[in-house]
Amino acid sequence: MVTVADGTLLDYETATSHLIRVRATDTGGLFSEADVTVNLTDVVEGSTSYTGTSGADTFTATSAANWMLSGLDGNDSLTGAGGNDTLDGGLGTDTLTGGAGDDTFLVRGTEASADSLQGGEGATDTLKVDGTAALTLAGFDTLLNGIEVWGGNNKAVIGTGAANRFDLSGLTSVTGLPSLDAGGGNDTVIGSSFADNLLGGAGADALSGGAGNDTLTGGAGNDTLDGGAGTDTIVFSGLLSNYSVASRAGGGYVVQDLRTGSPDGTDVVLNAEVLRFSDTTQTLPAVNSTPGAISDSNAAANQVAENSPAGTLVGVTALASDPDAGDSLTYSLVNNAGGRFAINTTTGVVTVADGTLLDYETATSHLIRVRATDTGGLFSEADVTVNLTDVVEGSTSYTGTSGADTFTATSAANWMLSGLDGNDSLTGAGG
Repeated sequence: MVTVADGTLLDYETATSHLIRVRATDTGGLFSEADVTVNLTDVVEGSTSYTGTSGADTFTATSAANWMLSGLDGNDSLTGAGGNDTLDGGLGTDTLTGGAGDDTFLVRGTEASADSLQGGEGATDTLKVDGTAALTLAGFDTLLNGIEVWGGNNKAVIGTGAANRFDLSGLTSVTGLPSLDAGGGNDTVIGSSFADNLLGGAGADALSGGAGNDTLTGGAGNDTLDGGAGTDTIVFSGLLSNYSVASRAGGGYVVQDLRTGSPDGTDVVLNAEVLRFSDTTQTLPAVNSTPGAISDSNAAANQVAENSPAGTLVGVTALASDPDAGDSLTYSLVNNAGGRFAINTTTGVVTVADGTLLDYETATSHLIRVRATDTGGLFSEADVTVNLTDVVEGSTSYTGTSGADTFTATSAANWMLSGLDGNDSLTGAGG
Protein backbone atom coordinates (compact mmCIF):
# COMPACT_ATOMS: atom_id res chain seq x y z
CA MET A 1 0.00 0.00 0.00
CA VAL A 2 1.34 3.41 -0.99
CA THR A 3 0.89 6.33 1.43
CA VAL A 4 2.04 9.94 1.75
CA ALA A 5 5.55 10.26 3.22
CA ASP A 6 5.90 14.05 3.32
CA GLY A 7 2.81 16.09 2.57
CA THR A 8 4.73 19.36 2.54
CA LEU A 9 6.19 18.29 -0.80
CA LEU A 10 2.76 17.84 -2.42
CA ASP A 11 1.95 21.17 -4.09
CA TYR A 12 -0.80 21.17 -6.73
CA GLU A 13 0.36 24.53 -8.07
CA THR A 14 3.87 23.10 -8.69
CA ALA A 15 2.86 19.72 -10.12
CA THR A 16 -0.62 18.22 -10.52
CA SER A 17 0.70 14.63 -10.53
CA HIS A 18 3.78 12.60 -9.62
CA LEU A 19 5.22 9.42 -11.13
CA ILE A 20 6.44 6.66 -8.84
CA ARG A 21 8.09 3.38 -9.76
CA VAL A 22 7.19 0.31 -7.76
CA ARG A 23 9.51 -2.75 -7.49
CA ALA A 24 8.57 -6.23 -6.26
CA THR A 25 11.67 -8.34 -5.27
CA ASP A 26 11.74 -12.03 -4.35
CA THR A 27 14.07 -13.72 -1.81
CA GLY A 28 16.51 -14.64 -4.58
CA GLY A 29 16.96 -11.00 -5.59
CA LEU A 30 14.94 -11.12 -8.80
CA PHE A 31 12.38 -8.35 -9.27
CA SER A 32 9.78 -6.69 -11.51
CA GLU A 33 8.88 -3.01 -11.74
CA ALA A 34 5.94 -0.80 -12.81
CA ASP A 35 5.29 2.93 -13.10
CA VAL A 36 2.24 4.44 -11.36
CA THR A 37 0.95 8.03 -11.59
CA VAL A 38 -0.49 9.64 -8.46
CA ASN A 39 -2.69 12.68 -9.16
CA LEU A 40 -3.14 15.60 -6.77
CA THR A 41 -6.37 17.47 -6.13
CA ASP A 42 -6.37 21.18 -5.53
CA VAL A 43 -6.85 22.63 -2.07
CA VAL A 44 -7.37 26.33 -1.51
CA GLU A 45 -4.61 26.93 1.03
CA GLY A 46 -5.04 29.59 3.64
CA SER A 47 -8.53 30.44 2.44
CA THR A 48 -12.16 29.37 2.92
CA SER A 49 -13.21 30.30 -0.59
CA TYR A 50 -13.02 28.51 -3.91
CA THR A 51 -13.57 29.90 -7.41
CA GLY A 52 -13.74 27.50 -10.31
CA THR A 53 -13.03 27.92 -13.99
CA SER A 54 -15.05 28.05 -17.19
CA GLY A 55 -14.89 24.25 -17.32
CA ALA A 56 -16.57 21.50 -15.31
CA ASP A 57 -15.16 21.90 -11.80
CA THR A 58 -15.36 19.46 -8.91
CA PHE A 59 -14.52 20.70 -5.44
CA THR A 60 -15.17 19.56 -1.88
CA ALA A 61 -14.53 21.82 1.09
CA THR A 62 -11.68 20.47 3.22
CA SER A 63 -12.56 21.84 6.63
CA ALA A 64 -15.49 22.73 8.84
CA ALA A 65 -15.03 26.44 8.14
CA ASN A 66 -17.70 28.55 6.46
CA TRP A 67 -16.80 28.17 2.78
CA MET A 68 -17.72 30.33 -0.20
CA LEU A 69 -17.79 28.02 -3.25
CA SER A 70 -18.26 29.50 -6.74
CA GLY A 71 -18.35 27.33 -9.86
CA LEU A 72 -18.50 30.04 -12.53
CA ASP A 73 -19.20 28.47 -15.96
CA GLY A 74 -19.43 24.76 -16.75
CA ASN A 75 -21.25 21.83 -15.20
CA ASP A 76 -19.82 22.00 -11.70
CA SER A 77 -20.05 19.77 -8.64
CA LEU A 78 -19.53 21.71 -5.42
CA THR A 79 -19.77 20.15 -1.96
CA GLY A 80 -19.60 21.91 1.38
CA ALA A 81 -18.34 20.46 4.64
CA GLY A 82 -19.33 21.02 8.26
CA GLY A 83 -19.58 24.81 8.19
CA ASN A 84 -22.24 27.22 7.09
CA ASP A 85 -21.26 27.22 3.43
CA THR A 86 -22.39 29.33 0.48
CA LEU A 87 -22.59 27.52 -2.87
CA ASP A 88 -22.94 29.38 -6.17
CA GLY A 89 -22.93 27.10 -9.22
CA GLY A 90 -23.01 29.87 -11.79
CA LEU A 91 -23.75 28.91 -15.38
CA GLY A 92 -24.19 25.30 -16.45
CA THR A 93 -25.90 22.26 -15.00
CA ASP A 94 -24.50 22.11 -11.48
CA THR A 95 -24.74 19.74 -8.55
CA LEU A 96 -24.57 21.61 -5.25
CA THR A 97 -24.42 19.73 -1.94
CA GLY A 98 -24.36 21.68 1.30
CA GLY A 99 -23.18 18.98 3.69
CA ALA A 100 -23.49 19.62 7.41
CA GLY A 101 -24.13 23.15 8.62
CA ASP A 102 -26.67 25.77 7.62
CA ASP A 103 -25.85 26.36 3.97
CA THR A 104 -26.93 28.91 1.37
CA PHE A 105 -27.50 28.15 -2.32
CA LEU A 106 -27.26 31.16 -4.63
CA VAL A 107 -29.08 31.31 -7.96
CA ARG A 108 -28.79 34.56 -9.91
CA GLY A 109 -31.43 35.38 -12.52
CA THR A 110 -31.37 32.92 -15.43
CA GLU A 111 -28.08 31.20 -14.51
CA ALA A 112 -29.53 27.86 -13.41
CA SER A 113 -30.51 25.51 -16.23
CA ALA A 114 -31.07 22.18 -14.49
CA ASP A 115 -29.28 22.36 -11.15
CA SER A 116 -29.59 19.66 -8.51
CA LEU A 117 -29.58 21.06 -4.98
CA GLN A 118 -29.08 18.92 -1.88
CA GLY A 119 -29.30 20.67 1.45
CA GLY A 120 -27.41 17.99 3.36
CA GLU A 121 -27.52 17.53 7.11
CA GLY A 122 -27.85 21.13 8.25
CA ALA A 123 -30.79 22.29 10.31
CA THR A 124 -31.82 25.19 8.05
CA ASP A 125 -30.47 25.71 4.53
CA THR A 126 -31.42 28.59 2.25
CA LEU A 127 -32.17 28.73 -1.47
CA LYS A 128 -31.63 32.39 -2.35
CA VAL A 129 -32.96 33.82 -5.60
CA ASP A 130 -30.75 36.86 -6.10
CA GLY A 131 -30.91 39.79 -8.52
CA THR A 132 -33.80 41.54 -10.22
CA ALA A 133 -34.73 38.74 -12.64
CA ALA A 134 -37.01 35.89 -11.68
CA LEU A 135 -35.42 32.46 -11.63
CA THR A 136 -35.90 30.60 -14.91
CA LEU A 137 -35.44 26.83 -14.80
CA ALA A 138 -35.67 24.12 -17.47
CA GLY A 139 -36.20 20.58 -16.25
CA PHE A 140 -35.36 21.65 -12.70
CA ASP A 141 -35.82 18.71 -10.29
CA THR A 142 -35.25 20.08 -6.84
CA LEU A 143 -33.83 17.90 -4.12
CA LEU A 144 -34.68 20.24 -1.29
CA ASN A 145 -33.70 18.50 1.92
CA GLY A 146 -34.38 21.00 4.68
CA ILE A 147 -34.04 24.03 2.43
CA GLU A 148 -35.51 27.43 3.25
CA VAL A 149 -36.70 29.40 0.22
CA TRP A 150 -35.99 33.12 0.12
CA GLY A 151 -37.21 34.86 -2.99
CA GLY A 152 -36.21 38.47 -2.42
CA ASN A 153 -39.25 40.76 -2.90
CA ASN A 154 -41.31 37.58 -3.30
CA LYS A 155 -39.78 36.90 -6.70
CA ALA A 156 -41.39 33.87 -8.33
CA VAL A 157 -39.59 30.80 -9.56
CA ILE A 158 -40.43 30.55 -13.27
CA GLY A 159 -40.43 27.36 -15.34
CA THR A 160 -40.03 26.98 -19.10
CA GLY A 161 -41.81 25.01 -21.81
CA ALA A 162 -40.36 21.68 -20.70
CA ALA A 163 -42.20 19.14 -18.56
CA ASN A 164 -40.77 20.41 -15.28
CA ARG A 165 -41.02 18.85 -11.84
CA PHE A 166 -40.86 21.13 -8.81
CA ASP A 167 -40.89 19.43 -5.42
CA LEU A 168 -40.88 21.72 -2.40
CA SER A 169 -42.18 19.10 0.05
CA GLY A 170 -38.82 18.92 1.87
CA LEU A 171 -38.82 22.55 2.99
CA THR A 172 -38.42 22.90 6.75
CA SER A 173 -38.93 26.66 7.03
CA VAL A 174 -39.88 29.51 4.74
CA THR A 175 -39.25 33.26 4.77
CA GLY A 176 -42.07 34.99 2.92
CA LEU A 177 -44.41 33.29 0.45
CA PRO A 178 -42.89 30.60 -1.80
CA SER A 179 -44.20 31.46 -5.27
CA LEU A 180 -43.62 29.05 -8.14
CA ASP A 181 -44.75 29.35 -11.77
CA ALA A 182 -44.13 26.14 -13.72
CA GLY A 183 -44.51 27.86 -17.10
CA GLY A 184 -45.35 25.89 -20.24
CA GLY A 185 -45.32 22.11 -20.54
CA ASN A 186 -47.08 19.38 -18.59
CA ASP A 187 -45.60 20.13 -15.18
CA THR A 188 -45.78 18.52 -11.75
CA VAL A 189 -45.60 20.91 -8.81
CA ILE A 190 -45.58 19.71 -5.20
CA GLY A 191 -45.90 22.42 -2.59
CA SER A 192 -44.34 22.72 0.83
CA SER A 193 -45.99 22.32 4.22
CA PHE A 194 -46.31 26.11 4.31
CA ALA A 195 -48.57 28.55 2.44
CA ASP A 196 -47.56 28.24 -1.22
CA ASN A 197 -48.52 30.16 -4.36
CA LEU A 198 -48.35 27.62 -7.21
CA LEU A 199 -49.03 28.44 -10.88
CA GLY A 200 -49.22 25.76 -13.55
CA GLY A 201 -48.97 27.94 -16.65
CA ALA A 202 -49.75 26.38 -20.03
CA GLY A 203 -50.04 22.61 -20.41
CA ALA A 204 -51.81 19.87 -18.47
CA ASP A 205 -50.32 20.41 -15.03
CA ALA A 206 -50.66 18.60 -11.71
CA LEU A 207 -50.43 20.98 -8.75
CA SER A 208 -50.47 19.70 -5.18
CA GLY A 209 -50.45 22.24 -2.37
CA GLY A 210 -49.62 19.93 0.52
CA ALA A 211 -50.17 21.32 3.99
CA GLY A 212 -50.66 25.04 4.54
CA ASN A 213 -53.16 27.54 3.15
CA ASP A 214 -52.22 27.39 -0.53
CA THR A 215 -53.24 29.29 -3.65
CA LEU A 216 -53.25 27.22 -6.86
CA THR A 217 -53.72 28.56 -10.39
CA GLY A 218 -53.88 25.98 -13.16
CA GLY A 219 -53.76 28.43 -16.06
CA ALA A 220 -54.25 27.14 -19.60
CA GLY A 221 -54.75 23.43 -20.19
CA ASN A 222 -56.67 20.71 -18.39
CA ASP A 223 -55.12 20.63 -14.93
CA THR A 224 -55.46 18.62 -11.73
CA LEU A 225 -55.42 20.94 -8.72
CA ASP A 226 -55.18 19.32 -5.27
CA GLY A 227 -55.14 21.76 -2.38
CA GLY A 228 -54.16 19.16 0.20
CA ALA A 229 -54.48 20.05 3.87
CA GLY A 230 -55.24 23.58 5.04
CA THR A 231 -57.67 26.15 3.63
CA ASP A 232 -56.83 26.26 -0.07
CA THR A 233 -57.95 28.57 -2.88
CA ILE A 234 -58.16 27.73 -6.59
CA VAL A 235 -57.90 30.74 -8.91
CA PHE A 236 -59.56 31.18 -12.32
CA SER A 237 -59.15 34.10 -14.71
CA GLY A 238 -62.77 34.74 -15.73
CA LEU A 239 -66.15 35.62 -14.27
CA LEU A 240 -68.03 32.96 -12.31
CA SER A 241 -70.71 32.97 -15.03
CA ASN A 242 -68.07 31.81 -17.54
CA TYR A 243 -67.62 28.46 -15.80
CA SER A 244 -69.47 25.24 -15.09
CA VAL A 245 -68.83 23.87 -11.58
CA ALA A 246 -70.03 20.30 -11.04
CA SER A 247 -69.49 17.57 -8.48
CA ARG A 248 -67.13 14.86 -9.68
CA ALA A 249 -67.75 11.12 -9.41
CA GLY A 250 -65.29 9.84 -6.85
CA GLY A 251 -65.02 13.21 -5.07
CA GLY A 252 -64.06 16.79 -5.78
CA TYR A 253 -65.29 19.04 -8.57
CA VAL A 254 -64.89 19.57 -12.29
CA VAL A 255 -64.58 23.23 -13.28
CA GLN A 256 -64.94 23.89 -17.01
CA ASP A 257 -64.17 27.20 -18.73
CA LEU A 258 -67.12 27.81 -21.09
CA ARG A 259 -65.58 30.79 -22.88
CA THR A 260 -64.57 30.54 -26.53
CA GLY A 261 -61.33 28.61 -26.69
CA SER A 262 -61.68 27.62 -23.01
CA PRO A 263 -58.68 29.67 -21.79
CA ASP A 264 -58.54 27.91 -18.41
CA GLY A 265 -59.45 24.47 -19.79
CA THR A 266 -61.30 21.86 -17.76
CA ASP A 267 -59.77 21.34 -14.33
CA VAL A 268 -60.24 18.68 -11.67
CA VAL A 269 -60.34 20.33 -8.23
CA LEU A 270 -59.63 18.27 -5.12
CA ASN A 271 -59.38 19.15 -1.42
CA ALA A 272 -60.05 22.85 -1.95
CA GLU A 273 -62.25 25.16 0.08
CA VAL A 274 -62.55 28.28 -2.10
CA LEU A 275 -62.88 28.99 -5.83
CA ARG A 276 -61.74 32.51 -6.74
CA PHE A 277 -63.03 34.10 -9.94
CA SER A 278 -62.33 37.57 -11.30
CA ASP A 279 -65.62 38.90 -9.92
CA THR A 280 -66.31 36.80 -6.83
CA THR A 281 -65.28 33.89 -4.65
CA GLN A 282 -67.28 30.75 -4.00
CA THR A 283 -66.91 28.64 -0.87
CA LEU A 284 -67.15 24.94 -1.57
CA PRO A 285 -69.02 22.56 0.72
CA ALA A 286 -67.41 19.40 1.93
CA VAL A 287 -67.04 17.04 -1.01
CA ASN A 288 -70.02 14.68 -1.25
CA SER A 289 -70.13 11.47 -3.29
CA THR A 290 -73.22 9.79 -4.77
CA PRO A 291 -74.45 6.66 -2.96
CA GLY A 292 -73.70 3.34 -4.61
CA ALA A 293 -76.13 1.17 -6.57
CA ILE A 294 -79.15 -0.24 -4.74
CA SER A 295 -79.50 -4.01 -4.39
CA ASP A 296 -82.09 -6.33 -2.78
CA SER A 297 -80.48 -7.99 0.25
CA ASN A 298 -83.52 -10.23 0.90
CA ALA A 299 -83.09 -13.62 -0.78
CA ALA A 300 -86.82 -14.42 -0.61
CA ALA A 301 -89.05 -14.14 -3.67
CA ASN A 302 -90.39 -10.65 -4.31
CA GLN A 303 -94.07 -11.55 -3.90
CA VAL A 304 -97.09 -11.13 -1.65
CA ALA A 305 -100.64 -12.52 -1.64
CA GLU A 306 -103.36 -10.26 -2.93
CA ASN A 307 -105.42 -8.46 -0.28
CA SER A 308 -102.62 -8.87 2.32
CA PRO A 309 -102.96 -6.50 5.29
CA ALA A 310 -100.75 -3.41 5.73
CA GLY A 311 -97.31 -4.22 7.07
CA THR A 312 -97.00 -7.58 5.29
CA LEU A 313 -93.47 -8.23 4.03
CA VAL A 314 -93.05 -8.52 0.26
CA GLY A 315 -89.53 -10.02 0.13
CA VAL A 316 -87.70 -6.77 -0.70
CA THR A 317 -85.00 -5.11 1.43
CA ALA A 318 -83.25 -2.23 -0.35
CA LEU A 319 -79.54 -1.86 0.45
CA ALA A 320 -77.00 0.72 -0.74
CA SER A 321 -73.66 2.00 0.56
CA ASP A 322 -72.17 5.50 0.61
CA PRO A 323 -68.48 6.02 -0.29
CA ASP A 324 -68.22 8.93 2.18
CA ALA A 325 -67.13 7.73 5.59
CA GLY A 326 -69.70 8.47 8.29
CA ASP A 327 -72.48 9.38 5.86
CA SER A 328 -75.91 7.79 6.30
CA LEU A 329 -78.67 6.88 3.84
CA THR A 330 -82.43 7.36 3.93
CA TYR A 331 -84.68 5.10 1.84
CA SER A 332 -87.87 6.19 0.12
CA LEU A 333 -90.21 5.11 -2.68
CA VAL A 334 -90.23 7.46 -5.65
CA ASN A 335 -92.91 5.18 -7.15
CA ASN A 336 -95.00 3.30 -4.54
CA ALA A 337 -97.31 1.73 -7.14
CA GLY A 338 -100.17 4.08 -6.41
CA GLY A 339 -99.99 3.82 -2.62
CA ARG A 340 -99.81 0.02 -2.53
CA PHE A 341 -96.38 -0.27 -0.84
CA ALA A 342 -94.27 1.49 1.80
CA ILE A 343 -90.59 1.34 2.80
CA ASN A 344 -88.83 1.69 6.12
CA THR A 345 -86.67 4.81 5.76
CA THR A 346 -83.86 3.32 7.86
CA THR A 347 -83.82 -0.42 7.08
CA GLY A 348 -85.04 -0.32 3.47
CA VAL A 349 -87.64 -3.08 4.14
CA VAL A 350 -90.64 -2.86 1.78
CA THR A 351 -94.11 -3.78 3.08
CA VAL A 352 -97.75 -3.57 2.01
CA ALA A 353 -99.25 -0.10 2.56
CA ASP A 354 -102.85 -0.77 1.39
CA GLY A 355 -103.80 -4.39 0.71
CA THR A 356 -107.19 -3.44 -0.69
CA LEU A 357 -105.34 -2.16 -3.77
CA LEU A 358 -103.64 -5.52 -4.36
CA ASP A 359 -105.96 -7.43 -6.72
CA TYR A 360 -104.45 -10.36 -8.60
CA GLU A 361 -107.28 -10.34 -11.12
CA THR A 362 -106.48 -6.68 -12.01
CA ALA A 363 -102.66 -6.88 -12.06
CA THR A 364 -100.38 -9.79 -11.22
CA SER A 365 -97.37 -7.55 -10.41
CA HIS A 366 -96.47 -3.96 -9.58
CA LEU A 367 -93.34 -1.89 -10.25
CA ILE A 368 -91.90 0.27 -7.48
CA ARG A 369 -88.88 2.61 -7.59
CA VAL A 370 -86.58 2.77 -4.55
CA ARG A 371 -84.35 5.77 -3.77
CA ALA A 372 -81.39 5.92 -1.34
CA THR A 373 -80.50 9.52 -0.37
CA ASP A 374 -77.42 10.67 1.58
CA THR A 375 -77.28 13.58 4.03
CA GLY A 376 -76.03 15.88 1.26
CA GLY A 377 -79.05 15.19 -0.96
CA LEU A 378 -77.31 12.97 -3.52
CA PHE A 379 -79.15 9.73 -4.32
CA SER A 380 -79.28 6.55 -6.35
CA GLU A 381 -82.42 4.73 -7.53
CA ALA A 382 -83.50 1.26 -8.63
CA ASP A 383 -86.71 -0.34 -9.98
CA VAL A 384 -88.10 -3.46 -8.25
CA THR A 385 -91.01 -5.67 -9.36
CA VAL A 386 -93.33 -7.12 -6.66
CA ASN A 387 -95.41 -10.09 -7.84
CA LEU A 388 -98.87 -10.97 -6.47
CA THR A 389 -100.14 -14.45 -5.71
CA ASP A 390 -103.78 -15.35 -6.28
CA VAL A 391 -106.27 -15.78 -3.44
CA VAL A 392 -109.84 -17.16 -3.95
CA GLU A 393 -111.93 -14.55 -2.19
CA GLY A 394 -115.26 -15.39 -0.40
CA SER A 395 -115.13 -19.22 -0.68
CA THR A 396 -113.93 -22.30 1.26
CA SER A 397 -113.35 -24.35 -1.84
CA TYR A 398 -110.92 -24.11 -4.68
CA THR A 399 -110.96 -25.89 -7.99
CA GLY A 400 -107.98 -25.64 -10.23
CA THR A 401 -107.55 -25.96 -13.95
CA SER A 402 -105.98 -28.43 -16.32
CA GLY A 403 -102.67 -26.62 -15.84
CA ALA A 404 -100.18 -26.41 -12.97
CA ASP A 405 -102.04 -24.55 -10.21
CA THR A 406 -100.69 -22.98 -7.00
CA PHE A 407 -103.14 -22.12 -4.22
CA THR A 408 -102.97 -21.38 -0.47
CA ALA A 409 -106.08 -21.33 1.72
CA THR A 410 -106.72 -17.84 3.07
CA SER A 411 -108.61 -18.60 6.32
CA ALA A 412 -108.97 -21.21 9.08
CA ALA A 413 -112.15 -22.64 7.49
CA ASN A 414 -112.45 -26.24 6.27
CA TRP A 415 -111.35 -25.91 2.69
CA MET A 416 -111.95 -28.26 -0.23
CA LEU A 417 -108.99 -27.89 -2.56
CA SER A 418 -109.07 -29.60 -5.97
CA GLY A 419 -106.26 -29.32 -8.44
CA LEU A 420 -107.74 -31.24 -11.36
CA ASP A 421 -105.10 -31.90 -14.02
CA GLY A 422 -101.50 -30.65 -14.01
CA ASN A 423 -98.72 -30.58 -11.43
CA ASP A 424 -100.43 -28.56 -8.70
CA SER A 425 -99.29 -27.04 -5.37
CA LEU A 426 -102.19 -26.83 -2.87
CA THR A 427 -101.75 -25.57 0.72
CA GLY A 428 -104.39 -25.56 3.47
CA ALA A 429 -104.72 -23.21 6.41
CA GLY A 430 -105.92 -23.72 10.01
CA GLY A 431 -109.15 -25.70 9.26
